Amino acid sequence: MALGWVLVYGHEAEATAAARRRFERKLFGYVDRSHRGKYAYERPGFLTGKPHRRLRRGALLLPLDLGEKVAAFVREHEGWVWSRKVELSPTEAKQLYPLKVP
Repeated sequence: MALGWVLVYGHEAEATAAARRRFERKLFGYVDRSHRGKYAYERPGFLTGKPHRRLRRGALLLPLDLGEKVAAFVREHEGWVWSRKVELSPTEAKQLYPLKVP
């Protein structure tokens, strides 16, 4: 039985669309294109290279060691967080703990 975090996050209604977009880019990263799309540069985010599963906009499935770090990151950027520990299915466990689960 593997455990993980379900983390639901968001911003207050007063937050502008630009501020929400900036936050999403800092969290997930983005591809920056220049010269009319000729060149593409990947800009890493906080979760780049870390095991996670995006359930939908504003909802993440995270391993136990990463849940508190992401919650702190969201709060640092003036967002709200709701989180719970959950039991993972075998498929989800393989995605979040690729080296620990056979």
